[in-house]
Amino acid sequence: MRSVLRNLIWLVPLTLLSSAQAAGVRDFTRKAPPAGTAVSDAQASELTLTLTQAATRPIQNWIRTAGRLDASRKTLTAFLRPPESELVQLGQRFEAYTVNTRTRKHLGRITKIAPQAGGASIEGTLPVETSNDVSRYLMEIVVERGPFLSVPNVSIIEEGDDHVVYIQKQPGQYTPQVIKTGLQGELYTQVTDGLKEGDQIVSIGSFFVDAETKLKSPATMMAAMPGMDHGSMPGMEHGAMAANAPPANSGTAPALIMTDPGANSKVKGPLPMIHVMFNRPVDPKTSSFEVTKADGSRIEVGEAMPMGATMLMAMPKTPLPAGTYKVKWRTVALSKTLEGEFSFSVQ
Repeated sequence: MRSVLRNLIWLVPLTLLSSAQAAGVRDFTRKAPPAGTAVSDAQASELTLTLTQAATRPIQNWIRTAGRLDASRKTLTAFLRPPESELVQLGQRFEAYTVNTRTRKHLGRITKIAPQAGGASIEGTLPVETSNDVSRYLMEIVVERGPFLSVPNVSIIEEGDDHVVYIQKQPGQYTPQVIKTGLQGELYTQVTDGLKEGDQIVSIGSFFVDAETKLKSPATMMAAMPGMDHGSMPGMEHGAMAANAPPANSGTAPALIMTDPGANSKVKGPLPMIHVMFNRPVDPKTSSFEVTKADGSRIEVGEAMPMGATMLMAMPKTPLPAGTYKVKWRTVALSKTLEGEFSFSVQ
């Protein structure tokens, strides 16, 4: 999962400030990272906040490609280019399904690899012939990369070039920890530094914990830079910034306070989920997402899922690959209809 509340200080060019103000900015950026945040039992229950361990697990990559079924209705042929073609080996498992019957999968094994110019032709064999007359199938080939110390992908929050997870130091208290990562699999990412076996980290709910921590940071930043007229800084549109939005459940009118990914941002893919967060509780039953590609074609995301009272999540059927996407959202808070849209790119 990806962070949307970047530390606002990096948006302020020092050349726009006086020398005294610039010194205040530098002093603030040299301070230690935030100590974390506390989450009550009630909040944890509402968010279904889940902990998992940093542990040695098998990391898998799934290679997705289109395959054609031959006359025997048991063999699928596909062509792969590097680097995917270099990862495929004889005996690897794969799943095959048609676009319209994704819930009905056929399991098989890779039985032939024929190197060709620009890649390799592969064949996968099913144990029994298929019963329908469809010739084109989607194939997902499972590549085992090996056991590594790893954490769930949903635990990792990207902060610029850094990768951050939240560690539980004591019950209800979560502290950010910068980690170094290696192989990224479909579900888990290798950790090469920053964690040890058995560390308790947040998996489901890491976005909320990160948001709580970031929402507290701007007040500290403003206190560290007295006398600054923040409204006069070019590019700082405070009305649109999550960090300056009113806190959840305040007496203000319902409003969007953040999106993940951020509007017009670039994030690393594949992207498994999209979030929007509001300053007042929203009604999931009246909420919806529409996600489209650059060409206007729709991405299936299902119903809007609540993550606590003020956050909604959209989960694509498969993680979003590289490309540009537009998200239109709609919800209701305090009998007021809210709607909007934003775009982002996956790299």
